[in-house]
Amino acid sequence: MTNRDVIVTILSEASGKPVDEVRSISDAIFSQIPSKTKIDDELSDDAATALLSSLRSELPGVRRWLVEGGLMAEADIAAACGKMN
Repeated sequence: MTNRDVIVTILSEASGKPVDEVRSISDAIFSQIPSKTKIDDELSDDAATALLSSLRSELPGVRRWLVEGGLMAEADIAAACGKMN
């Protein structure tokens, strides 16, 4: 399991979106990042399990982050469309 697999799994669990949909979004985002990241580094089974467990304990915060990010995106879209003063 890679760091990306962990992120995709947690975002899927937090959002309720299918893993394939989240992976597609993740792939699109990371394809735009020109520098090498550690996102695709392979984790040991123990490290992946520990990281998943730790992040799962933070699912309410991840959900809040997703909601807040969505609200900000909606505000940005509305402003761009001239619907906000």
